Amino acid sequence: MTADAGQDRRSVASYGEVLDVVDVGRVRLTRRYGCIRRDQFEIVTKEPFPSAFRDWIASRGELRERPTFYVIEAPGAFQLTVAPRAGRAILMPRLATDLTWQAQTAREIAEVLDGMLNHGSCLANTRQAG
Repeated sequence: MTADAGQDRRSVASYGEVLDVVDVGRVRLTRRYGCIRRDQFEIVTKEPFPSAFRDWIASRGELRERPTFYVIEAPGAFQLTVAPRAGRAILMPRLATDLTWQAQTAREIAEVLDGMLNHGSCLANTRQAG
């Protein structure tokens, strides 16, 4: 997923329109148009997210947990809503971040998740998102 993916489509895109889809190993990353200054990213796997992912991403901000999902609020950076048993997360970057940073952060999260799925949780402490 490149920072300028879908730039030609951005000028005529509607809310929620798919701009780009990339497979990062076992993780599918879908970029959707949110508004002129923010995209939304869907992070999906065919299996549940490992518990190590929750621990890794929770270190980036405030964690709020519910029975079937949790939300990470990284102040000034993003909100990530995760349904771990469903293997699905939605990344909502903050408007103050630029589109390049948004795409890079989404890709980094997908790469770390893929590493955890493939190699266990040993990669949990090697990368930082945001």
